[in-house]
Amino acid sequence: MRTPGGAATRDTGQNKRERENAKTLIFTITIMAPITRRAAREKTPPNQRHVGEYDTIEKDRFFNAYDREHGEKSIPTIAIESGTTEPTAKRWLHDRRLNGRDAHCHTRKRSKVLGHKSRVTKEQCQRLVSPLNPVRDQFLEAQIKHFNIGVKPRQLKTMLKRHTKGARRFKQAYVKKKISPANKQKRINYGVENKGKTVEDCYQFIFYIDEFHVNPLSIGAGYILREEGTRKNLENIQERLKREGNRLHAARWVNWHAKYEKLEFYHNEEDKTIRPKRPRKPRYRKNES
Repeated sequence: MRTPGGAATRDTGQNKRERENAKTLIFTITIMAPITRRAAREKTPPNQRHVGEYDTIEKDRFFNAYDREHGEKSIPTIAIESGTTEPTAKRWLHDRRLNGRDAHCHTRKRSKVLGHKSRVTKEQCQRLVSPLNPVRDQFLEAQIKHFNIGVKPRQLKTMLKRHTKGARRFKQAYVKKKISPANKQKRINYGVENKGKTVEDCYQFIFYIDEFHVNPLSIGAGYILREEGTRKNLENIQERLKREGNRLHAARWVNWHAKYEKLEFYHNEEDKTIRPKRPRKPRYRKNES
């Protein structure tokens, strides 16, 4: 290469690279569209990593290799040879221990709450089990109609169990009526009179008789909507109603030395059946034939 003065100089590698860069720049300006951005922006490099759930082919390939070689090779080695990673392989094995054969297919997160959102709210459930509920001792259908909830009894049962402490319709606890003053005085007098007596001189000769009465018309116990552990609350206890209708009487005796082997059934004379009056005979008038 000759200089403007006529002297020849040796072409270096740096000058050669500069000429090639100049040619490339001229080609880019003339052929390609010009760059409109003021500053060049860096781009994210392409990601070759697998994102998402592997297909069943990859899973089956790993499971087959693991079942065949898990006694000879380690899990990381089997995972690398089958084309996956160690964390993924361990997760697959954990899923197969939990779900069995279903782990070979595509899996998704299983939700505990399925279906649409329920119409029954937590506030409604608390209002149903409250003592202020006037229909708490009736069926769930009656309570749904009273509060205009708009669901089926089965859905109401599910939401009551979820939003309360296991609330449902339990049998009511009954309490007997208070002891009358006359009966109370008789019990006190009996205790005072027999206070100093012993088994040898008195109680071994006494026969104690226990009686019970069954009313078939009042056997069914009432139910009430309440939470678990509130059976003995005052608002959940009902006074036992007066027995009416036919009764079944039975008794059994016991003393210090023996007891009666079987129940003795008897009829109470006070249980009288009121029969309707017989209709009177028809009257005949004189003018009638």
